[in-house]
Amino acid sequence: MNKLEYLLDISDYFVAFVRVAVTGVPENISLPKDFNWEALYSLAERHKLTAAVWRGIQLTGFKVLPASLSEKWFVRTQQILSKSIRFDHEISRIQTLFDQYGIDYIIIKGVTLQKYWPEKGLREFSDHDILIREEQRESARDIMLSLGYTNSHFGSVHDVYQKEPIYNVEIHVGLFESDFAYSDYFTHIWDRAVPVLDNSHQFQLTRIDFYLYFLFHFAKHAQCSGSGVRFYTDLFLLRKQLSFTPEEEENVNRVLVQYGQFDQIQKIYANLDYLFSHNGEMSSQTKELIFSGSTYGSHTHRIYNSMRANGKWKYVFARLFPPRKVLINRFKILRPMPFLLPFVWIYRLIHHLFSDFHRRRIQTEIRDVRRFSDKEVK
Repeated sequence: MNKLEYLLDISDYFVAFVRVAVTGVPENISLPKDFNWEALYSLAERHKLTAAVWRGIQLTGFKVLPASLSEKWFVRTQQILSKSIRFDHEISRIQTLFDQYGIDYIIIKGVTLQKYWPEKGLREFSDHDILIREEQRESARDIMLSLGYTNSHFGSVHDVYQKEPIYNVEIHVGLFESDFAYSDYFTHIWDRAVPVLDNSHQFQLTRIDFYLYFLFHFAKHAQCSGSGVRFYTDLFLLRKQLSFTPEEEENVNRVLVQYGQFDQIQKIYANLDYLFSHNGEMSSQTKELIFSGSTYGSHTHRIYNSMRANGKWKYVFARLFPPRKVLINRFKILRPMPFLLPFVWIYRLIHHLFSDFHRRRIQTEIRDVRRFSDKEVK
């Protein structure tokens, strides 16, 4: 049995422990005598579900883990919980200053999703995401810098701020890049946002917008690099707790159809039914896509999916010479002066070749592109 076959073999046990963790209902999980607990731990780490799988193991009553691994697993879960608590304290400091200086904001992604999980610290995440109005971007940067953050990326639809030892915050001015068709749906998101408190500048998305944002975000990753088990766990908990009315479900589906994502979401729902309700079947190829990567799939899957959609040489050309709509958020000068696009291509190529970080990424991407023959990606 090769490494991939073994991975797929333990994937059902992995999901079973996750199910137990989020439902709180023990299952009769019959493990083989030679079960590889280290492999399960590694798989849980890659999908950022280490704490969830540990909770599932505890609720199921297994006592056969090697002592060293059991201790390592327990310590890791405490680290995840500690990080979550520290992140909450840090995001509270940012919110206080945003309120003080009149920055309207919406907490998005992981911070809001963790509220649907049964215990704090079960859903691991590596950053915090906040949506603000684009015209307040500079003011938000001043606040972040005053809190000791460094600004590692400024431009496109989000800015990245980092601070030792663990803090990574992304400040968004849009929910999707403009080249995603469904970004149009969220163009006027602030018109529909709901104030959280009268004396605060915090807003929240409506229930339907929140769910649609999650679905589009899920679909984006599934169609690009892939989506791991944590995405499906989030979806399971959201569908269980949001409890949409038939009319609300119809409104969600109407938007999905409008932006060409209905079929993709139905495939995701079918995968969810298999993973969390034992309904239907799942092909080995789909299992490989879900389990062989990490939380956000893999770089190799992203390249493969893109080449299948567009062809290998169109993919290579688009990577070397991205269209204006892809670059416009990073290179604002292209808005009033689109004729500068060829010069931006040259600048971008030179910048990447002289950057150690980008040069390593280019080498990895070339290796991945060469892995697949023209026949495989037709």
